[in-house]
Amino acid sequence: SVFRLLSSWYDLLNTGGIMFVQIPTVFNNILRVYCDEISKKYKGQIDVQASFGGVGNNLVSPRETTSLRLVKLAGAPERLPQLPLERVRKIKKH
Repeated sequence: SVFRLLSSWYDLLNTGGIMFVQIPTVFNNILRVYCDEISKKYKGQIDVQASFGGVGNNLVSPRETTSLRLVKLAGAPERLPQLPLERVRKIKKH
């Protein structure tokens, strides 16, 4: 899954390391919830920002991918936090 891949790349980051990733827009709904949760629970430890592509984002031509920027700050958890599977299943798909 996308989140397993993100986790493996996160493991490679040093403190202060930055990850830039493009993710297919089909994951936008899950990614929105994930970014919101990470921003709240790990404020000051993980900085995450997303630029969501796809229809309905006021772009002249919709992008096929969403851009994600993640920074592993001092005090960040060793492993990238995940959303519980039950929560992911409740999120409506794109």
